[in-house]
Amino acid sequence: MTLIVVVYAGIEYDLEVDANDTAAVLCFQLYSLLGVDVDSQVLVTSTGHKVTLDDTIASLTASAPWLLLLDSTTPSSCFNPSIDSDWKDICTRLVAPNIPLAQPAYNLHGMAICQPCATTCVSTSGSFIEAVENTADTRDHIRQSFICDLAVVVGAADVPAPLGFTKLNVDLNHTASGPFVFLCYKRGGNRRPVSHVKVVHGLPTAPPQVDGYEVLPVNLNHGTISSIGIYLCVRRLAADAWRQLSGLALHDLHVSSSRDPGAFVLSQVDLNGGNDGTTPLFLRYKLNPVAGFVCGKHGECLFEPRVTGGHESATSWTHLTSQQQIVAAQHIDATLRRSWNATAAIHFEREEARLKQMLAGQLHNTLKYERQDYQAQALAAIPLARLHERARANPTPQPTFEIEVLRQLITWFKHEFFSWMNAPACRVCGAPDTLSIRQEGPVTPEEIAGEAGRVEVYECRLCQAITRFPRYNDPTKLLQTRTGRCGEWANCFTLCCRALGYDARYVHDFTDHVWTEVYSSHHERWLHCDPCEDQLDCPLTYEVGWGKHLTYIFATSVDEIVDVARRYTRDYDAMLERRTMAREPSLLRILSDLNATKTHAPDRKLILATRAAAEAVELAAVKEAKTHETVGRVSGSKEWRDARVESGNASGSAEPPPTSVVSSTLTTGAASVLDVNQELRSLLQRMLQGKGCSFADSCVNPFCLHSHVKAPGFDLTSYSATSIQSIVHLQDASAQGLTALTCSEPGSFQSSLLALPLALYWPLQDHVSALVVDASGRGRHGINVNCPVQKPFAVKFSRFNTGLQLVPLTPPRSLSSGVSTSTSWTLQWLLRWHDQAVEALRPPNAAPSTPFLHLSPSPDQPLLFHLAYTDALTLEWLGPPDTTAAGSSASDSLAVDTTYHMALVSASGVVTCFVNGVAVFETRPLTTNPIQLASFEFAVAPSPRSSVLPLLSHVALVTRALSAEELHALARAAVPSPRLVAGGADDFVDPSVTCLESVASEDSGHRVLAVHLWSGDFFDGVQLTYANTSTGVVTPGRAWATTTAAGATKQTLQLLEDEFIVQVRGRRGAWMDQMSVTTNFGRSLTAGGTGGGPFDVFIPAGYMVRAFSFDIGDHVNQPVVFSCPAPRGPVYVTLKAAKASQGKAAVELAAQGGNASSSFAPRLTCVVVVRYLTNLADKPDNETFHKIKATNSYFQKNVAPLGGHLDAVFDACGFDHVEEDGGDVFFVYRKHAAPPHAVRRALYDIATFLAVEK
Repeated sequence: MTLIVVVYAGIEYDLEVDANDTAAVLCFQLYSLLGVDVDSQVLVTSTGHKVTLDDTIASLTASAPWLLLLDSTTPSSCFNPSIDSDWKDICTRLVAPNIPLAQPAYNLHGMAICQPCATTCVSTSGSFIEAVENTADTRDHIRQSFICDLAVVVGAADVPAPLGFTKLNVDLNHTASGPFVFLCYKRGGNRRPVSHVKVVHGLPTAPPQVDGYEVLPVNLNHGTISSIGIYLCVRRLAADAWRQLSGLALHDLHVSSSRDPGAFVLSQVDLNGGNDGTTPLFLRYKLNPVAGFVCGKHGECLFEPRVTGGHESATSWTHLTSQQQIVAAQHIDATLRRSWNATAAIHFEREEARLKQMLAGQLHNTLKYERQDYQAQALAAIPLARLHERARANPTPQPTFEIEVLRQLITWFKHEFFSWMNAPACRVCGAPDTLSIRQEGPVTPEEIAGEAGRVEVYECRLCQAITRFPRYNDPTKLLQTRTGRCGEWANCFTLCCRALGYDARYVHDFTDHVWTEVYSSHHERWLHCDPCEDQLDCPLTYEVGWGKHLTYIFATSVDEIVDVARRYTRDYDAMLERRTMAREPSLLRILSDLNATKTHAPDRKLILATRAAAEAVELAAVKEAKTHETVGRVSGSKEWRDARVESGNASGSAEPPPTSVVSSTLTTGAASVLDVNQELRSLLQRMLQGKGCSFADSCVNPFCLHSHVKAPGFDLTSYSATSIQSIVHLQDASAQGLTALTCSEPGSFQSSLLALPLALYWPLQDHVSALVVDASGRGRHGINVNCPVQKPFAVKFSRFNTGLQLVPLTPPRSLSSGVSTSTSWTLQWLLRWHDQAVEALRPPNAAPSTPFLHLSPSPDQPLLFHLAYTDALTLEWLGPPDTTAAGSSASDSLAVDTTYHMALVSASGVVTCFVNGVAVFETRPLTTNPIQLASFEFAVAPSPRSSVLPLLSHVALVTRALSAEELHALARAAVPSPRLVAGGADDFVDPSVTCLESVASEDSGHRVLAVHLWSGDFFDGVQLTYANTSTGVVTPGRAWATTTAAGATKQTLQLLEDEFIVQVRGRRGAWMDQMSVTTNFGRSLTAGGTGGGPFDVFIPAGYMVRAFSFDIGDHVNQPVVFSCPAPRGPVYVTLKAAKASQGKAAVELAAQGGNASSSFAPRLTCVVVVRYLTNLADKPDNETFHKIKATNSYFQKNVAPLGGHLDAVFDACGFDHVEEDGGDVFFVYRKHAAPPHAVRRALYDIATFLAVEK
């Protein structure tokens, strides 16, 4: 039995059928399942072909992942060929107004239009139109519109997508405990588009095997308690179909909680299945023809009045609703194929004839290696005895002596016999630096006799003498000159191999390289030999190491010519796209015809046939690159290799398979296998003996003996009884919750919290089905109603990094506790918000406020702390609705996927809300009665904005009002440092690259003290040094340097007070040649050479460099800079204050009916000040620029509007305000007293102000 997918009315149905059955049997099954009459069924394949009743299921599933079912009785809402009888001559939108159809395309100013419009509407306008043909460039362009790869990433809510992928911000573990799981997709790249994606079940730890599909290895139920594994399977468009631009592929992808397919195709398998009570999630996708498009808007279309109907949301080919539309689409598709085939036939007839002529010449040219006199000359040049001696002495020889001698021959030829020619030295003065000026044919007798194909002519830069470099083709001449490029090397080396009796073939790569192949009787295959690179049997070097996009590669010998391209690629399908000189069947005929001209003795013929059969199997096998095949090109100058883009490509031209990432640091309870009894035993030992505590003298953990023994009146007997009772109350706790009762380092968030007078403390590390553990020692364990959801929670500390997500389900799920406090109290917790971006959960309009925290001081005094779901997330405190003295409300925006330290502080009848230690609003006293707290509850009720969900951790109730300083300290200990911004060369950066410097974070208390650069001919490395701003202790950062940096030149820039790096740029080719850093003081440090092209690393305006990251190998590459907001300088602060005060003054003046024409215009004023300062910075010794007259009309008009801030701005720049006799006012530069680099720092401040304060 086999499974086949049928799409009907936008929904997938999986049917199990016998592969030997015909489509007629399938039709009966569909009638039983869907009620569509057999006679009314129209089945269409994913390539657009109509299924006949005699087609077998096996033939259908072999070529198509699914079938589309139409009901022939369903009329089209927009197309009726009996009425629109002239539809073939009208804009194709008549057939399907918004659905892409595979059709002839014409390019009109970058816009695709259909054939009728191109020949009717536009042809009379004089506009230039061009037919779009099926070429490699066309396919590359089309690929950008289709999904070509899928990936699954697992981790916290902000886990990044792999490089080049887009993350669907929908947690596939929504409402289930476990890590966040996200689906990512990628458009474009080198891989063929995805034609179908399938959701299947399997074991949690073993992905299933699905015929015809690639299975992404990540279980979508990763980290949950589900016994079911859910996997995504990807099927790609067949290689032949893609080259012909035939068939359908994924055009769009969504995840929805609704079973309504809408404008998509819906997979009915729940992505969130296997976890009881969770919200179902379904995959939805759109499929469209890869050669399809909707005719573009091109001005006044003559056919526009005829185009009617068609739902705007119907933008997928699967929404063709009638048989008439399918028939019309097939007709238009056939028109396209006829046009392309006719054009291709003309092209291939010309190119195939040219290719045959080239290959015939190559085959004939190989005969020279068989000449006995040529071989004799080669033998005379080869030190065979020396090679044999070296072969015997090699401690790690090749498998046979014959192959080892070949290995020695390659090395000798590379290092002792032949030399590489970049440019010839001057024949007159011997200078090596000559310049190529032209090429010409051979003219001298020597050039003609040596069969020079062309002669390169060079001019000496010193003496202007002319030097000729003939490109000889006679291998015996090359035995004498012993120099050249790859053509000369392979030509001469192949002759040497034949002279030593090896079966050798000359190999020609049409992307401009040549080498040799030698047959090994031991390996029973041909070995790749490249003397230029000193390589033996490394065939993937050119694709993987050099990064070449190979096309045709032919090996020729006296016996035959063979297409060996598959030996040199990992992705033959991608290579076939680049082979555009001949149709593959025609190429086989050409090679067969050429080889038929060769005659062989019967024995030789049998040997060749046996080798050919074995070679065919070898070439078809899957290939993996070896380590020594991943290096870039060695031969040739660096400039020459860079120009050919052959210096290196570690990833090769073929892309890796679909990427899936699972974080290795997740500690969610559902995935843990901790033992409850073991944790209870360890806890009892810690409580009775202090065992396992490393902080005896300063421990504050109430579940540790050391925190009690020093207390006055400590009684061991009473304490032991209480401890045992505590253990009894924890019998229902989970192992994960018990781990939160371990001792923490002094100064940590947990220790700081436990040192306070607590009524309760819930770390919320508990397994969802267990007791919520109170770590305060008060025994107020939480009530977990219907199990809130456990998720990873980003905090500053490495332990206890999960929390509970409140989800709006029925019955409601909540976390609550009854308490009793005085009038002074503090409720604190850590909070994150995640926007579960599921379309079905989003409201059509703005939604009302929805409470998530309920506080009850008493039954007759209800209070609510609200989170409002409006355009932004806002916090609101609302007073009791039944009182006349309404409580004041205020708000503060909170970003999603960001950790906040929250606190409500009650004191003197006023409740103040703090976010990260900062008061954001407070209530006015609502009553003369003190505000006490009787209970609180965290819960979210279903609402129109139920896609935005709170995640809680470390809830604690303190029995006094904490100060802002205390709350700020708790926030610093808990809230992760702001994420550094990663910037790469020319805006390219791999999102998986993270900062490895712990002292680089913005709030680490360290500043960058110095930068060190190493260099020789290239840039070799960098290191930052950090200093603690409080203690001055110096910490060296990571050295990003090559192994050769130790012997390279080191340069250091020691940063001054308030100085920081604001710019990184350099030069690079295949790797980094140079790097330069510049500070806000205008000082720079540069290291490296002058090769390659320039690049800049992206650093946001007003940010400073905190750390680096590089790819380190033989060279430095892929620079990444981590930056954070820089401190604002005095000029910036003054300008911002001036802008604020002038803005306020303008408002007041306008309210009085005045004119604010003389108010501060920031940009104009800054430009004028920059002009003054730039003159001084560029020419600091020019006294003319040391004195600025403030009373002239230009200054008064453009700078004086700074008003009271004028003196402060110029004082920060190093100028004094001076009034001279006569009343003139000047700003005079303090040449010897001004702070160092004050002018450059001011220029940076102004540039930052203009960029940031737009």
